[in-house]
Amino acid sequence: LVEGMSRLRAMDALRRVYDGKHLNVKHIHHAQAKTVEIISKSSLMGTELDGEYGQGQTLRFDVKQGTLNLLS
Repeated sequence: LVEGMSRLRAMDALRRVYDGKHLNVKHIHHAQAKTVEIISKSSLMGTELDGEYGQGQTLRFDVKQGTLNLLS
């Protein structure tokens, strides 16, 4: 979750994701969850996940145990 950060600072933090240094940025919060739901109070939110585009006022992401293989 990114809050209280300008787009420029958010983009700077985004480049740090690959080495994990984004977790030390003041306005970035992280947690582990099986389900994440984002609800917009006013407008539709656009998404792009793995080349698939969508939009909605409520976005829900579920992670199914054992189905996501990550390289380390």
